[in-house]
Amino acid sequence: MINTPECDKMRKAREKGSQIIGEFLEWCESNGIVLSSVIKEEDEIFERWCPINKRREQILADFFGVDLDKCEEERQAILEELRSKQ
Repeated sequence: MINTPECDKMRKAREKGSQIIGEFLEWCESNGIVLSSVIKEEDEIFERWCPINKRREQILADFFGVDLDKCEEERQAILEELRSKQ
């Protein structure tokens, strides 16, 4: 049996409501609402807003503490194990 801590985190995130949060983010995007962050350089007087250019999946992963690259590695390991048993 393969240890899959990141996939387990992703499963728990779904149980905690990542689906509904993802749907909300999708709704925001379709209604022109853009997630942004404030940037203020030391030598600037004014702050400026910059869009956050992350995929919805990455925003959710960051929020729930899931490493998507490790999760993909675990999925590939599961597939390899299944193929080797055939």
